[in-house]
Amino acid sequence: FTSHRSWDMALRNVGATTCHLKGYPGAGLLDSGARLMPTAVSRSHGPAHTVVLHPWKQGFFSFTFATNGPCTQAVFAYGIQIIPPNAFSGLAWYAGKFGLCGPAPAHVDVSPVMATRPF
Repeated sequence: FTSHRSWDMALRNVGATTCHLKGYPGAGLLDSGARLMPTAVSRSHGPAHTVVLHPWKQGFFSFTFATNGPCTQAVFAYGIQIIPPNAFSGLAWYAGKFGLCGPAPAHVDVSPVMATRPF
């Protein structure tokens, strides 16, 4: 991608029983105080399929955004919150300060959970 960054991420089943994931993870950007920022989320990359996760197995997804390099306006975030499909609580991942293209709300794109690595 020109001026885009894509992070390929994994969700691991750390429970003792098999779980099923279908759909797109929820996603939001976090500010320097770990608070959710206004975020516009697109969901693309084809249809969602059920992914069966046995204990300690992983499901994968991609998180993509335009970087602030070529833009006249930028939004800065420090991490992302990910909520697995059909879950009620999220996980936080801190990336250090990074810039996204455009005015608030920043725009990100999330793929559905997949059984194999997208990379």
